[in-house]
Amino acid sequence: MSERAPNVLSFFARRLALDPLATALLVGKEEISYYELAQRASRLAVVLQQNGGGPDKTIGLCLERSSELIISVLGIVKAGAAYVPVDPAYPAERIALMLEDAQPPV
Repeated sequence: MSERAPNVLSFFARRLALDPLATALLVGKEEISYYELAQRASRLAVVLQQNGGGPDKTIGLCLERSSELIISVLGIVKAGAAYVPVDPAYPAERIALMLEDAQPPV
């Protein structure tokens, strides 16, 4: 049996274990520690799972670059789902077509 390749969650978990209070995100004047990032992403993962997100599911993600974007990506991955990145700058018609094609439950 072969070992699974490291993924973003395993790298994140290792860094969290080393120094949970270290700064994980710095966006403008906003600082978020690894601990807080892990907590917020885990809470989002639970909400996503409760609302149909999980393994073999996609979740639409339409956010500007921000700490919420990073939290959302981690939360989606923790929920076991994949995300469909949707640029909020796209025209509404394009976004609608992307979501119609991907059919994300969340």
